[in-house]
Amino acid sequence: MVWFEYGTTAARLGQLEAASRAWERAMQLAPRNAELIVQIGHQYQGLRKPEQARACFARAAAADSKAINPRISLAVLLEQQHRLDEARAAVEECLAIDPRDDQARYLSAVLDRRENQLEAAESRLRELIQSEPKHPYVRYACRYELAQILDRTGRFDEAMKLLAEAKQLVRALTDTEVLLKSYDRMAESARQFASSQPKDILRAWRNPFRSRSARSFHLWPSLGDIRAAARRCWNRFWVRIRASRRWMNRWPLQMYSSRGFARRRTIRAFD
Repeated sequence: MVWFEYGTTAARLGQLEAASRAWERAMQLAPRNAELIVQIGHQYQGLRKPEQARACFARAAAADSKAINPRISLAVLLEQQHRLDEARAAVEECLAIDPRDDQARYLSAVLDRRENQLEAAESRLRELIQSEPKHPYVRYACRYELAQILDRTGRFDEAMKLLAEAKQLVRALTDTEVLLKSYDRMAESARQFASSQPKDILRAWRNPFRSRSARSFHLWPSLGDIRAAARRCWNRFWVRIRASRRWMNRWPLQMYSSRGFARRRTIRAFD
């Protein structure tokens, strides 16, 4: 985890080469840790490096033959890249591991809709809603997806009803007080981890990457840069938390018709 955090800090400073080396070192030290490799894949995805992200997700899936998260992450990435056949194969692997997995069933319906198999997608989504999925995202996302299908087929009243249900689910999940408590717990965990490390740990992290080349040394962030980046991230974090309620009151839930349909419906998410 130390190498992962170091790579994440380097990435925030724009030191992508250093971040890649740190993440590669983390994967070398924990080649069977599928969750860690998935996290690195998500970091690459956030940096808009889909090929590196895809390689990480595939590597994590190979590290654990029963892990669903790497395959779900891979399927989502492939669907975003319009590689639907490969995404379907990843989803089928998930369903083979656990036929009742909420995320896999939801993505299967999404792929049906992408392939214009609207009846199959609607059937899957209605079955998923009736089964009351435990995954919070799936709980409201399946209603949005079904509402989009109903909108395309002219059943507007039922579509709006589903959007209203999804709105209530999102509102319950984005309770500011609950979010603040969870962030406090994570912050306390991070402080305990930091206090358990040697005081010169940041300097020790730098040593394996030092190079005699002036150019490569210039690319490496200084200790002050790392500390300044950490302070900036912490300040942005609290600014966003304080503004979260104002953001929720303004956020619109939009239901778009698919390509070829000119209609667009917008409702206010938080009245």
